[in-house]
Amino acid sequence: MTKMKEKKADLLECPICGTYLRRNEGFTCPKCKRGPFCRTHRVPGERMCPGCVLEVRSREITALKGQEKSIKGFSLFLQFFFLLFAIIFIAKNVGFEEYMDIYIIDILAGYSLYIGLLALLGSLFIYLILRSQRSKIKTLESKINELKFFR
Repeated sequence: MTKMKEKKADLLECPICGTYLRRNEGFTCPKCKRGPFCRTHRVPGERMCPGCVLEVRSREITALKGQEKSIKGFSLFLQFFFLLFAIIFIAKNVGFEEYMDIYIIDILAGYSLYIGLLALLGSLFIYLILRSQRSKIKTLESKINELKFFR
């Protein structure tokens, strides 16, 4: 009888599925201190429990979506800048420069083509960053969907 009590004392219960495991087989989450979790609830490549991993990934997605919103705003600003200097360049080449007050600043008029092209290149660069940001968000969302298996 005492051996059976000792064996039960050595066994711990997984808080998620309720299976019994030995002390050395389970792991405890260093973040929330819950545990011990069984091997089936260990997220590959992580040292935290599925709940903590889900929480961390959700925060990362929220931060990435906020950055995506800021990047879109900056992209719209660059597109406006490009259109503005495209209009200035066209107006200068068509002969409307005498009707435009913006040509008081000769630098803007003289370099409107280069400034517009720079804005266009910046907009293309921001587009590439935005695509990368979206792929990161999709990757994290797919990892979150995989985590639902472990819960």
